[in-house]
Amino acid sequence: SPAEDQDQDQSVRSATRKLDLTEQYAAHSGPITSMMICNLPCRLQQQQLIEAINALGFDKTFDFLYVPLSGRSSGSKANLGYGFINFTSPERAADFMSAFHGFHFKETKSQKVVTVRPAHIQGLRGNIEHFDKCKGKPRLSCAVSKRGGPLIVN
Repeated sequence: SPAEDQDQDQSVRSATRKLDLTEQYAAHSGPITSMMICNLPCRLQQQQLIEAINALGFDKTFDFLYVPLSGRSSGSKANLGYGFINFTSPERAADFMSAFHGFHFKETKSQKVVTVRPAHIQGLRGNIEHFDKCKGKPRLSCAVSKRGGPLIVN
């Protein structure tokens, strides 16, 4: 059926995109400063994540944060359940991974437990370049994106 063909096409594109990132960034040999935060409660807002990160002692240690929002037309501001953060030093990134892995957002109804792992894309510059390309237009020139886009902390 056409719907099944469309689902299969989307699955193939998604797998190809994931494979491309894995292959493209597998040779990274520099310091690990960027982390992928997984299993975020979908109703969690970027500001709530920042508050949790800061409460654990990581205030002023990161320069990039991006929590992608759902593209659904329902008007909800649900996130996709993951985000990316870049730290100013590899040591702080490692500390964050230890501190935030297993975190639970008690103020939400979600039972999700956060996992943290090194991101495929590393560094502030790598993240800026990647997420500018993804949307097809520069969005990272301001310190805080009001549209749910990446946040660059000066």
